[in-house]
Amino acid sequence: MKKIIIVIIFFSFYTNIKAQEIETIIKGWTSYSQSIDVSKLESLEFKISAFLRKENNRKSGKSALWVRVDKKNKTSGFFRNDVYNDNLVVSNKWKKFEIEGVIDKDAQNLYFGAFCQGNGDFYFDDFKLEIKSKNGEWKNVKIDNFDFEENKSNDIWNEGIHINRINKVKNFDIKYSKEKPFNGKQSLFIKGANIIGNNQNGKFVNVNNVKLYY
Repeated sequence: MKKIIIVIIFFSFYTNIKAQEIETIIKGWTSYSQSIDVSKLESLEFKISAFLRKENNRKSGKSALWVRVDKKNKTSGFFRNDVYNDNLVVSNKWKKFEIEGVIDKDAQNLYFGAFCQGNGDFYFDDFKLEIKSKNGEWKNVKIDNFDFEENKSNDIWNEGIHINRINKVKNFDIKYSKEKPFNGKQSLFIKGANIIGNNQNGKFVNVNNVKLYY
């Protein structure tokens, strides 16, 4: 009986901690990502790729890949977010996108994932990480649930850009969808809706030197 009580108390304590770690915030973008230990892969070239498509094709809504290297001294190294690259266009047809870079010296973790900004229906599938070995051969690195075929609650993908800071962004809904996946039975689906400043018919006006959105 004592063992059962201890287990229940521990589970309740763990659940409360997890609930406290997840904070609901308001902003115009969100990320769904995971990280991989690359401390033994410093100075090597890497490639992150995935297939993307977008429905409800509003100009304000954007999706892209992003990558960041965090170093052992808690600073950031390589960083790139292609949502700021106006030459990359995501349409309603699946298309492969890729980010290449070099893992910094003294690197600890490689963060990567999906990035969405504004309103729209954004889909991602088949993430892939490749590392170029010293002999010039590209090798695949395992990504947990790279194709989103597993149950969402069982993998290590999280909303947010830091492993210990998990956010829930209001007006973004994240799920694994069976709606026209690129491959397999499911893909990642992120829906942005009713985001202030990004509605299709919304406008800004200056009132007493204050910029108001309506």
